[in-house]
Amino acid sequence: MKRLFFILIVSISIVALYVSPTDAAFELTITQHSEGIHFGNMDMGSIKYDIPKNGLIVSCLTDSTVGWTLDIEAQEELASTSASGRLSTIPNAIFRWYVESATPGNTSYTPEQRNDFQLRRTVYTGLNGETQADITMKFELVLPTLFQAGTYTIGADRIVFTLTE
Repeated sequence: MKRLFFILIVSISIVALYVSPTDAAFELTITQHSEGIHFGNMDMGSIKYDIPKNGLIVSCLTDSTVGWTLDIEAQEELASTSASGRLSTIPNAIFRWYVESATPGNTSYTPEQRNDFQLRRTVYTGLNGETQADITMKFELVLPTLFQAGTYTIGADRIVFTLTE
């Protein structure tokens, strides 16, 4: 049995403030615990989910009383370069995210619904009058049975969250 050594470390540590044309202030804070988004060693054909164990917490705050959305996208695929310089990638179709929970927890999201990174997607929709939300997200990876072994990472700041009013 071949063993695939796979490491994914996504460093996301952002505090962003955006002022819209209507002067509504948005604050987006992303908190990852010490374990980060790290899948460790994986066998080919295996699935790992519930990563990170304590979740990635995305906190949204606005002073606006109109609806808003939080979107996520991966701007590149997971990649590994071998000692010989050969580049291998993991398609965004098998790298997935899901919302484990949200507070206040309106019905704008489906808990545990897996979403891939092929497209920019909405994580959560703040309803009219909802000025803050804390969203706990997790990630999963489904590896094909035939795959190039390596250490795969995604570049810093390549998973992008966008808060839009």
